[in-house]
Amino acid sequence: MPTSRRTAAGLTLPVLPSVGWKYAAGVAVALCAAVLYLVPNRLVVEHAVALPLTSAERLLPFWPWTGWIYNAIYLFLLVSFAGMRDLAVASRFLYACLFTQAVAAAVFVAYPTVYPRDLFPLPAGAGVGEAALVELVRGIDRPVNCFPSLHVSTCVLCLAAYAHEPLRRYQPVALAVALLLVASTLTFKQHYAIDLAGGAALGLAGYGIFFRWSRIRLAERR
Repeated sequence: MPTSRRTAAGLTLPVLPSVGWKYAAGVAVALCAAVLYLVPNRLVVEHAVALPLTSAERLLPFWPWTGWIYNAIYLFLLVSFAGMRDLAVASRFLYACLFTQAVAAAVFVAYPTVYPRDLFPLPAGAGVGEAALVELVRGIDRPVNCFPSLHVSTCVLCLAAYAHEPLRRYQPVALAVALLLVASTLTFKQHYAIDLAGGAALGLAGYGIFFRWSRIRLAERR
């Protein structure tokens, strides 16, 4: 695979040369993303900041069943990536994902925020499956790494890919799924509302840099 190079006009990045490279690179980026998320999540962050909850956030109920929607982000990401038949689109998508993950990791370390999960215990009457899901997610994912929301930035980047063929026909469905995923971050009590705005801004930045900015180009395929 060719290496990136700087030119007078900007930066030229390598494009995925084949479908096999697409999935290999996808796995590599996923592993990098996991490290960039889990390392800050496991650091001792005694200076983590608990942000004030708005009245709307306090009134919004904790619905454990929406955890299934929340965790469906991984399926949405996988299906979206598999549907990217254009290797240039897949390349840009992976660069944007790695960029957003790296920026988010830097923010997680520099300005860690913590979500007050103790204010939202498991509701009475929750089913066994819901209780197990809440325990699993809260056990694996500490209540830090809140701002910005990577759920939202991932949704934004996936929707950017749906603007290209052959995914374009599925745009309305993808938008509906993305909105449900974003809403679930609040009803599953994983994020503040401001985290969503930060995630959207980060996703749009990744989209603007790697999909729209003329100074970022992909190398011509040979």
